[in-house]
Formats: sequence, C-alpha cells, structure tokens
Amino acid sequence: MAVFADRVNAFLDEFFRLYPVAATAIGNHTHDGEWPDLTDGGRATRLAFVDRWESELGAMPDAGRSPDERIDRDLLLSELAAMRFDETELREGAWDALGYVYLLGGGIFPLLAREFAPLATRLKSVAARLEGVRPLLSSARRELGSLPDLPPSRLHTETAIKQLPGIVALVEDAVSRAEAAANQPGVAELLPRLKAAAVSATDAIAGFDEFLHDLRMRSSGEGRLGVELFAHKLRHTLRSDLTGAQIVAQARIEYAAVRAEMIRIARQIWSEWIPGEPLPTAESAGSQDAADARTVASVTAAIGRAHHPADQLVEYCRESYRDIVEFCKSHDVIAVPDEPLDIDWTPPFLREFAGAMLDSPGPLDKGQKTFYFMTPP
Repeated sequence: MAVFADRVNAFLDEFFRLYPVAATAIGNHTHDGEWPDLTDGGRATRLAFVDRWESELGAMPDAGRSPDERIDRDLLLSELAAMRFDETELREGAWDALGYVYLLGGGIFPLLAREFAPLATRLKSVAARLEGVRPLLSSARRELGSLPDLPPSRLHTETAIKQLPGIVALVEDAVSRAEAAANQPGVAELLPRLKAAAVSATDAIAGFDEFLHDLRMRSSGEGRLGVELFAHKLRHTLRSDLTGAQIVAQARIEYAAVRAEMIRIARQIWSEWIPGEPLPTAESAGSQDAADARTVASVTAAIGRAHHPADQLVEYCRESYRDIVEFCKSHDVIAVPDEPLDIDWTPPFLREFAGAMLDSPGPLDKGQKTFYFMTPP
C-alpha cells in the first residue's frame, strides 16, 4: 500500500510542477508563481512525463493491488491518455486564442479571490506570475497559427479579443488590493515589485491584443472539431465510451419530458399570469403544437417581466440563497455545507458564454469559499 501511495505522490508532485495553474486550482500552492512551459521543449517534457508514467503504471499488475489502488491506477492512466491527446491531436494552443485568456485568468484570479494564505503571500505569487506574462504570451504568439492543418478559429480569436480586457482588470485589481492593504504585514514591501510586474504584464497584454487583431484576419478555422476529433475529445473529457449519438438520444428524451412538464404547468397557471385572456387552443393557434408553444412563451414572458431589475440580480440571489438555506435547515431536507458560498457577478474574463457558473475550491483547499457567478444580462 505504502509503495503505491508513494508512487502516486511522486506522480502528483511532477504533475503539479508541469501544470502549475492546474495545481493552483486543485489547491496545491507550491507553484503559485509559475506558468506552464508553452514552448516546444515544454511540450516534449510533458510528453516524456506521459510516456514514463504510462509505462510504469501500465506495468503494474492487478495482483497485490487493493481495489482502491487499481481504481486509482486506472484513473491516472485515463488522465495520461487525455494529456497525450491534448498535446498530440487536439493541439488547442495552435488554434484556440481564447484558451490563453482562460489560462491567464485561471493563473491570477484564484490567488486574489481565495484566502488560502495571507494576502502578502498570495500577492507575491501574483507578482511572480505577472512577471511571467510576457514570455508566456510570446510562446502563445509562436504557437497560434503554427499548424497549417489546424488554422486558428475565428470565433475563438474574436472572443479572446473581447475577453482580454478582463485580464487587465485582474491586474489592476491586484495592485488596488495591495495599495488598500499596505498596512498588512509584508504588503508594503511587495508593492513596488507588484506595480512593476503589473506594468510589464499590461504592456505584454496590449501587444498580445494587437497580435490577436492581426490574427483575426488570418483565422480561417471555424472552431468545430469534426466528428472524429470531437468523439475522441468527448471520450477523454467524460472518461467514458458514451458516444455523442447516445447523449443526443438521451437529451431528446429529457427534452420531451421537460417540455411536457412546462406545458402542463403553463396551462395550470395561465389565468394567474395571463388574466383575462383565453388559453390558446389548437383551433385558435392552428395546431396543438402551436398552442402549446404560445402558452409556454406567454407565461414565461409574463414571469420574466416580474423579475427583479438586472442590476439587483446579485442581491436578489443572495436573499434567495439565505431563504433556501434556512428552509433546508428548518425542515431537515438536506445537509447544508459548512463552506461559505459567495454570490457575485462573473469576472469579466469569463463573461462571454455562461449565464451562471459554480466555481468550487480545489480538493486540497480546505474551508475555502465556493463562488456562484452570474453574468450581467
């Protein structure tokens, strides 16, 4: 048991070193001031890591292994296969400019948002990462558009241009927090370094923005992976052999069930929300499907008009959450986690696609808050 656990620890130590932003997200803060090596040499090092550990873990026999150890070994092998796929087939870094925005945000935001260490410690890591932004983006510029068979995606490039100012906002927020907390131990001494790193990072981001505007003119890719590559990515993402066709088939079943329930409820509450108007019928609408569609659309629109104003959405959700927690506790419905939940607007660098999202702390970050983010309508 101890021997296998030691090998898992060795695997994780090396993984955290090669993927420092992932380490931060997981809650290992040994490499919080570092970025992954996005050069060709860095890719070769990561692939060598995959080769070596696939060989070692794949050679481990089932005999002498506990069920938990066999599961852990297979999970690690699955993760290694996904890493190889990312580095050799998917190659998102060559065509997905948006991924670099998410990498920058993922490297800076958790250090500011989660209080897993004193502010000075976290700001020191922020300063180190800001000092590394220029070489990181230099590697990004070399990689984007480097594979003729995988041209940059126009959608991803245009979205990256929209989201990039959100990274500048994070940089500015780091400096503002340091200035506001200059009386805390170690912060004042760090401030000159942080400000200099912020200037360097902001300048590098501005240069990357210019590069992206030029890249947009050369972004002939459409961002879709195609049937075969999508199937491979789906398998590695879900760690399952479930196919896209199977997911679509199940989704259609679920859609029909949910839609039927929406129709039932809309009919039931029609007179409450649409007073004085007759319920649409097949005769009045031309068909039953049209009547159902009109019924659901009318009721949901009426409910929508009764919602709180957009600028009050966060406070409304905070109040609702408090009511939900109190209801669950008073009625002993389910256990409520002890970890705090912070409801707020989505950080600007994440605002393009998701209307709302849950950002939980990593498994190694004990007692840290979970964020529930809502994108401004």
